[in-house]
Amino acid sequence: MAAKKKALRRNEACVCELLEPRLFLSTTNLVNLGDSAGNNTFGTSWTTVFLGNYTGYDAAGPDGTMAGYTGTTNVVRISGGSNRSYAVGDQVVATWYNNSASQITFTPKVSFTDTNEWDSSSTWYDMNQVTIAAYGTSTTTYTVDSGSAGDRALVNVCRYTSGVNAALLDKIEEVKPDNATVSIAATDASAAEP
Repeated sequence: MAAKKKALRRNEACVCELLEPRLFLSTTNLVNLGDSAGNNTFGTSWTTVFLGNYTGYDAAGPDGTMAGYTGTTNVVRISGGSNRSYAVGDQVVATWYNNSASQITFTPKVSFTDTNEWDSSSTWYDMNQVTIAAYGTSTTTYTVDSGSAGDRALVNVCRYTSGVNAALLDKIEEVKPDNATVSIAATDASAAEP
């Protein structure tokens, strides 16, 4: 986003400052994973969670899911009875916790079509690479492009990188621009300069 631009208008009564409009983002919880299936929380009608082989719930850190060594089987899919629409610029954000005394680095993937574990015959998109400090939390993001936009029946997140079994998936969210903007103007006499 461009730097803030200011336009000052002075008169006897006030100084008005007009700021460039700000884009607001709307974040929706798809699933906040608990330490068991019964403790998952949802922000939409999507309430079906699929866990890949060797992926299970864990109470470490903020709670969530962890898996063994093989990254391609560490998947969490959230889906429901109706489609959700994803437009260019929308984002899928995964929050991760590192349950170890060493930093970890990995590059997860996301799919809108694969209903189970990662395989090379399905369409998966790279999220950003992340390095998480010991016992730290961080997020990875995928920004929807023209190839992945559309009505989708699921979001499936895969850790993908093997050997980082300390990575706990805490939650999956979607972030969308809500097209609202605001301009702020100071119009009272106390804002006037002498």
